[in-house]
Amino acid sequence: MTEQLSEKAVRIARSILDGSTPLVLGCKQLVGPLAHLGVHRDEPFVAITGVDTETDEFPVLPSERAMWNKQRLAEKDAQLEAWLPEVRDSVMTACRAVIERFAAS
Repeated sequence: MTEQLSEKAVRIARSILDGSTPLVLGCKQLVGPLAHLGVHRDEPFVAITGVDTETDEFPVLPSERAMWNKQRLAEKDAQLEAWLPEVRDSVMTACRAVIERFAAS
């Protein structure tokens, strides 16, 4: 099971780094595997946990977004975009650390 979790974590981290998964969505997807691997509170992985926690009020998942009023969704998206530069570098560092630690050699 740990191997599957580590592979999933690496896949998600790579998708955040290459831009195919939006940063916040990727953090939300990555926090579970990191918690099961026991590193979600360790540096630098805690950045991913922090983004997940700090973005609870934002509709990120497609199923959530579909239920929101378009104007309110645009407002929340603008707030999120203004905040992302504050965390982007630490998340990218954490994603690189996920790959370094858990990718099969």
